[in-house]
Amino acid sequence: MKLLPKIIIYVLFLVAYSLLVFLLNSDYTVVFGMAYAFAVLAVLLQFTCTILVDKKIKAEFLTYHLVFVLLSYTVINLIANTLCAFFHREITYLVPLLVNVCLLAGYAIYFIIHFNSVKAIESNVKEERARLQFVRVAAQKLKLIMNSITDISVSKKVEIIYDAVRGSQALGNEGVAALELEILSDIDMLQILYDDDNFEGADRLSQSILTKLNRRNAYITSSQVV
Repeated sequence: MKLLPKIIIYVLFLVAYSLLVFLLNSDYTVVFGMAYAFAVLAVLLQFTCTILVDKKIKAEFLTYHLVFVLLSYTVINLIANTLCAFFHREITYLVPLLVNVCLLAGYAIYFIIHFNSVKAIESNVKEERARLQFVRVAAQKLKLIMNSITDISVSKKVEIIYDAVRGSQALGNEGVAALELEILSDIDMLQILYDDDNFEGADRLSQSILTKLNRRNAYITSSQVV
């Protein structure tokens, strides 16, 4: 739904609600004014959050799920404050104040818990994506080295490492993170050695890379078994 129809719907709702509340009351007190103000603020908060989500300018935790939860807060808030407005002569100003503070505190706690859980999930997803990057990045680096080598026999040596990387465990873990960085650094050094025609040093480094790859894969396998 576009913005203008939503604005019209919320305005019409507020007008209808205001007419209902004001017409059904013959006199107005501080309690009535507080209850009415809290109810209007709840509707405006719901409207603002809905627009933020639709316009994609929301905070990371402001999802459609939370907008729906906020809708329940708005409905409960309207019911509670409408009752306070109708019975404003029988109650003190502390009643609407306490009702709204309790409602706001309860939903604020829920939002904080939800926010922390979303951040934890996002952190886990980012870590998993980072772990999945190793095989792809290492393979790309080795592919570039192979493309830069004209000697077929030398290129075959790099291809052995390339195949070993492609056949490695795709998803790493924290235990091999440092080792993966070493392997990527070694691959960069391998490029330098081949550029300098240091084939003896490149052969030694190639064996070292294969050894580290085997250590990485063995550690991941043993971790999965445990």
